[in-house]
Amino acid sequence: ALIQPGLVDGGKLSAAGRLGDANKKMAEAYKLEVEEISRLRAGQEVVMALKFATPADEYAYEQKRFHSNEILVGMMIGEGRAEGDKRRLVDGFLTEAGRLKAGAIEQSINGNFKEAVSLMEKAVAQLNRALQTMGVPVF
Repeated sequence: ALIQPGLVDGGKLSAAGRLGDANKKMAEAYKLEVEEISRLRAGQEVVMALKFATPADEYAYEQKRFHSNEILVGMMIGEGRAEGDKRRLVDGFLTEAGRLKAGAIEQSINGNFKEAVSLMEKAVAQLNRALQTMGVPVF
């Protein structure tokens, strides 16, 4: 609704051959609309749903997610974010994540991808706990 007057004015100016003025009016309308949408969306939560063709595809996705988080954990440890008592906690989460991942691999070898996905999700949760322990906000 807010953008409409700017578009109308921009269209009239363009039709009159005043392209510079038309572009200015359109840019103002666009800026106003972006500001309004930003204001309306402030504080809203974005939800994303993933759909996979097969359980094997979902398992492959979970493996990649695990690997990404594993790299991030290594980087945070390398930055010294897991010193002292935190390191014991982080190591415990990593050990459990590895155990769960091994179980997922075994399930995938047997063709039980749904169980493999479930185990990989739990393994990723362990890595997330390790990251949270090191002060990384993970949801």
